[in-house]
Amino acid sequence: MSGLRLLVDPAGDGFWIGRVCTAEAERGRGHAARLVRAVLAEIGGAGCRLNAQAHLKDMYGKLGFVVSGDEFLEDEIPHVPMTWVAGNG
Repeated sequence: MSGLRLLVDPAGDGFWIGRVCTAEAERGRGHAARLVRAVLAEIGGAGCRLNAQAHLKDMYGKLGFVVSGDEFLEDEIPHVPMTWVAGNG
C-alpha cells in the first residue's frame, strides 16, 4: 500500500526519508502517515529530513516536520525541504 526509502543523511545529520509513495487506490487513508510515524519512532532521537511535495506540506507538518528552505521543482513538481527533530511530532 505504502512505501518509502530511509537513508543515512549525506550531511551526517541523522536520516533522510525519500520516495514516499502510496498506491493510488489507497491514498487518503493515512497509510503514508502511519509509515512515516513508524520510521520516526524507529530512528528515535536522530534528526530526519525530506523533500515534501508542496501540496503535502501540511501532512508532514502534522508529523512534526518544519519547512527548512525554499520551494523548488523536482521532476516539474513543486517540493519544499522539511526537517524533523525528535519530539516535534
